[in-house]
Amino acid sequence: MTDAFIQTLEDRKFFAAHVSLTPSEVVNPHLTATTLPNKAELKAAQKAAKAQKPAKVADAPLVRSTDLVGEWEGHIKVKYFLFSKKYDFDMSIFHQTDNSISGRIEIDGHDFEGTFYGKINEKNGRFRYKLDDDGEEVTIKGQLGKKGLIIGGGSVKAEDWGWDWGWDIKGSFEVDRIA
Repeated sequence: MTDAFIQTLEDRKFFAAHVSLTPSEVVNPHLTATTLPNKAELKAAQKAAKAQKPAKVADAPLVRSTDLVGEWEGHIKVKYFLFSKKYDFDMSIFHQTDNSISGRIEIDGHDFEGTFYGKINEKNGRFRYKLDDDGEEVTIKGQLGKKGLIIGGGSVKAEDWGWDWGWDIKGSFEVDRIA
């Protein structure tokens, strides 16, 4: 490049060449004129497009959540003869394996903590776990929602004979994942 093509501006050099093209240099020899289809051709193309069936996309297998680890909060509904009462129900699951969960369940101020043995069905999300430890016995059943955000259709039976007169409760629950 010669100095004729370079211009100095604040000690920086920029390309400052003037380029002029003739119309013959601008024309691309590979471009050709196209004609628009007439009405009959257009209708025939539309009919052919409608006749083609869209390609089917293989149904992706539903991946159901089986992860119970987290904080859960809701209510347990207990029936006493003709009456029913709601209690607070909190569940914290710290660890989960194929055949157990470790955590804590709190029902109306009564805590049950330890390893609950059981399993969760990977196909439908139904589960059953049981804790049996020094006078405390808790059985929890339910179904984890597809996305793992709710547990519905649950039932719990809890007994705690470590208290003076003992305590037991049996009812249905629904909880939401809060963390």
